[in-house]
Amino acid sequence: MKHTNFRVYKNFELSGEAGFALTKLYLPLIGIDSFALYHLLMTYENKETYDVRTVLDSLNFNNDHFFQEALNKLNALSLVETYFDEEKGYYFYLKQPLTVASFLDNRLLSKFLTEKIGAVEVENITKNLNYKIRGYTNISKTFDEVYVKDFKEEDDPFAKLFFNKIKDNINIKGDKFDYLLFKMEFDEAIIPSAVFDDQELKNKIINVAYTYDLNVQEMKQVIEDVVIENNDLPLSKIGESAEKIYTLKAQKQNKKVQTKFVTKEPDAFVSSKQDDTLFELVNILENNSPKNILESLSGITASKTELRTLERLTSDLGLARGVVNVLLYYVLNEKEGTMPSYNYFEKVANEWARKGVKDTKSALLHTKQLKEQPKGGTAKYTGKKQGVRPEWMDQYEQETEAHDQEKQKQEQEYFDNLTEEEKAKLEADIKKILG
Repeated sequence: MKHTNFRVYKNFELSGEAGFALTKLYLPLIGIDSFALYHLLMTYENKETYDVRTVLDSLNFNNDHFFQEALNKLNALSLVETYFDEEKGYYFYLKQPLTVASFLDNRLLSKFLTEKIGAVEVENITKNLNYKIRGYTNISKTFDEVYVKDFKEEDDPFAKLFFNKIKDNINIKGDKFDYLLFKMEFDEAIIPSAVFDDQELKNKIINVAYTYDLNVQEMKQVIEDVVIENNDLPLSKIGESAEKIYTLKAQKQNKKVQTKFVTKEPDAFVSSKQDDTLFELVNILENNSPKNILESLSGITASKTELRTLERLTSDLGLARGVVNVLLYYVLNEKEGTMPSYNYFEKVANEWARKGVKDTKSALLHTKQLKEQPKGGTAKYTGKKQGVRPEWMDQYEQETEAHDQEKQKQEQEYFDNLTEEEKAKLEADIKKILG
C-alpha cells in the first residue's frame, strides 16, 4: 500500500437488523475476509490514527494484498468509502448496511444474492418481511387521509416523477453505457432531457442497464414502457420493465441467458471470473469423449490406431476422461497436430503425475503453468503459438520418432488383419471406455 496509516469514521452502531442483513445478505457476496474486516473497522474510534499492520495481524492476513482485496469488495457493496491523502494516509468512511427490504428491492443485489444462496433461501428471507397480523383489523390511516396534495400545476408533467424512490446506494461506473446518447434518444416534447439530469434516476438507469446488459436503444424501450404503463416514471418499475426486455431478448436469441456476478480478480472467499472460466473448461473436458476431442482438434475421423492409444490411456494408466482430454490437447499442440504413439503419451502422463496432476482441474492448471514458464532452447516459428517444452522433450522425440512410426505401422497392420467380428468387439470395448 502507498501508506500504512488510516483513520475510520462511522456515525452508527450495528443494530440487530443491520447485523442480520450483514450476515444473511452481504456475507454470501463479500466473503468471510471482507465480513471480518468490516466488523474489525467498526471497533476503531473515529478520527484516531491506526496502522494497517494492526489489521493484518488481527485478521491473520499474510500481506496487504489480502487486505486490499477485502476492502475492494466492501467498496463495491457501498459498505466502506475509501479516501486517500499523500501525507495523512487512508480514511475509511463506514456505511450502514441496507435494510433487508431495501436490499431485496435492489434488483442488482437481489439477483446477485439469489445466484449465491438460491431462490428458495431468498424467498424464506422475504417471507419474514411480509408478516401478517391475524385476528385484528388494520385501521391505520393512509397518506392521503392525513395529508392533502397541494402541488402547483406545471407544464412539465415529469417534475413530480420522484415521489416514491427506493434507496439504491450501489455505484456502477457504467463505462459501456453512453448516458449522454441515451438522453438524446428521447423527444424533448415527450420527455424533457432535464428529467434525466436527476442523479438518482441516472444511477438507477445505469444500474439497471448494467444488471441486464441492455444497450441504449433497449433502455429507451424500458423507459418508454414504464411511462406508458404508469403515466409516470416510478423508479421501482424500471427494473421490472428491464427484466421483461431482457427475457424477450433471450427468447429471440433462442437461448437461456443466466447472468452471474463474480469478482474480476481471483478471490479465495467468493467466486471469481477465473473460477467461472475454469469451471466451464472442466465441465466441457469431463463431458466430452477423447474421441470427440481428438476429431475436433484434427478435423478428421480418428483412426483405429489412435482410438487404441486413447483406450490404453484410460485402461492402462487409469487416467480420468478429463485428464486424457487435457493431455491430448497439450500433446497435439506440442507435436504441431501430429498424433504420437502411446509411449509418448505415457511419458508425458508420468511426468504430470510426478507434478501432482490427479484430475481435470489440476491438469489444466499444470498446462497453464507450463505455458507461463520461460522457454528454453531455440524457438521454431510455425505460424502458431507454441506451448512450453519440457527439457527432455526434444531429445525424447529424436530417440522415439522412428520407433513411433514403426509401432503405428504394426498396430495398423494388426487391425487390418482382424476379422470383422474381432473388429466389432474391439470397437465396442473402445467405445465403452471412451464414451
